[in-house]
Amino acid sequence: MLNDFLTYIQDQQLWQPNDKVLLAVSGGIDSMVLVQLCLSAKVSFGIAHCNFALRGSESDGDQELVEQLAATKSIPFHLAQFDTKAISEKQQKSIQIVARTLRYDWFEQLRQEHDYTVVATAHHLNDSVETVLMNLTNGCGIRGLHGILPQNKAVVRPLLFATKTQIENYAQLLQIAYRTDSSNQNTKYTRNFVRQKVVPLLQQINPNLEQTMQHNITRFRELEALYDQAIAAQKQQVISRKGTAIFIHIEQVATSLLAQSLLYEILAPLGFNTAQVATILQQQQQEKGATYWSNSYQLTKDRTHWIVQPKIENEPINIAIPIPELPHQTTLPQQQLLTWQLLQQKIDFSQQQVAKNCIYIDADKLSFPLLIRSPRPDDIFSPLGMQGKQKKLGKYLRDAKVNALQKETILLLCDADERIIWVIGQRASEPYKITDQTTTILRIEMLSSNSIAPPK
Repeated sequence: MLNDFLTYIQDQQLWQPNDKVLLAVSGGIDSMVLVQLCLSAKVSFGIAHCNFALRGSESDGDQELVEQLAATKSIPFHLAQFDTKAISEKQQKSIQIVARTLRYDWFEQLRQEHDYTVVATAHHLNDSVETVLMNLTNGCGIRGLHGILPQNKAVVRPLLFATKTQIENYAQLLQIAYRTDSSNQNTKYTRNFVRQKVVPLLQQINPNLEQTMQHNITRFRELEALYDQAIAAQKQQVISRKGTAIFIHIEQVATSLLAQSLLYEILAPLGFNTAQVATILQQQQQEKGATYWSNSYQLTKDRTHWIVQPKIENEPINIAIPIPELPHQTTLPQQQLLTWQLLQQKIDFSQQQVAKNCIYIDADKLSFPLLIRSPRPDDIFSPLGMQGKQKKLGKYLRDAKVNALQKETILLLCDADERIIWVIGQRASEPYKITDQTTTILRIEMLSSNSIAPPK
């Protein structure tokens, strides 16, 4: 057992001979065997024990056993006591989730404060087999089949090579004292049910279930590595970025042999779940503008791309502009800068009048105060160049191929009666254009734009 332990640590490169290791020790048979193996291997280590106060005197007995062992062997000992039930009720989360978060957060804090290289837990092969069976039953991707990993950041599992039977035999051989957690017999917990009810039935079919699953897990991890390579290559082809926006090419994803997996791997890190990914893919043909949300991101369907961006909280914008002392500057919420300047000379502005970022209007036609505001569903205006014909703002933006996320940043410059003078960064309004009778020209320019368009 000791030789296998040392070989596994070396093969998996879990730690180096001179590293300090923090052992998570509950007092159960697995963690007490881990302590003995580290003692025999002359590993430099400390012990961390959590008392979750969930089993009354049993919990206190666990703490006493581990604390006595540390004192007897002169092992650095760290103790944390949690009122887990109270914390669970306050956070409205399950006790299991709260306990896991508490202990791993505390382990990481200890690791950093006391210069431990890694935190070692006593998960073994049977734990990994149970994890695969639970994931497979609940539904999972390829990563759900790799079992418990030997290393996850600073947490290592040096007993994953060993079965529960091997651990029990080693404890009996060396007469290692340990505690039994009575809650492990309660089959209301899924893992306990799998361990006590499902695994024994599978072992009737295959008495060597653990070894078979160990081989399967090895193959699953190799397949996962190939899968990751294929996904990474396809991501480069279908994703482009501009600022904080991610553009995902719809057709390229939809025609991929890995379409659902590819889209999931792009969106899952942004908080989108499997059901959302399936829906987004199924609804790829629907009209643009469909929007989906995770906790932190929103995905909007445009003509050729799904556009993903940090969730935008749209508060209606109303900025009143009294008669400004010109020249003047106005900073908009998306950090665009408007500059205002009066021109007195007669100039032919026929070409510039249709520019998106700079307009020239008849100042005498304005009624102050002006207003910069967010669009409304019923907005109508007369785009410059359409001889006074009116058009719904929404239709104009669609015809102008303004994508869904660009629409969320659009602002309007209106007069005192809230008639649209300029769809800022897009088109001025016909009624305010310069004519032969114009005597005073107001030039307004947007110096920077935060528009969101797919990268070229």
